[in-house]
Amino acid sequence: MWQRIGVGVASVGLGWFALALLWNWQPANAAPIMPTGMAGDGLITHVQDVDGRPLRVIVIDPAARVMGVYDISRETGEIQLKSVRDMSADLQMLEFNSGAPSPADIKNSIQRK
Repeated sequence: MWQRIGVGVASVGLGWFALALLWNWQPANAAPIMPTGMAGDGLITHVQDVDGRPLRVIVIDPAARVMGVYDISRETGEIQLKSVRDMSADLQMLEFNSGAPSPADIKNSIQRK
């Protein structure tokens, strides 16, 4: 159920953003339009522009704690959903780190001084 809601929320949020991108569509060699910020409905958007790759659009709904990631083809404007994730469980963890030192190690070393 959450997955369907997350897809729906992200899809609706991306709709206005995709229209804005397509309305101002430019050839692949033109300077990119890089809107980032909050929409009137509270969605947070971010565009990653890496040469030679599709535009990556990240849409976050802070109220629902859901994030969606989309790739937009520079050649065709096709929008492809890459991932949707409910982040509420992620944000309840006290720490998660993929390498050393962990946040707890850093905190402990500061407290020892």
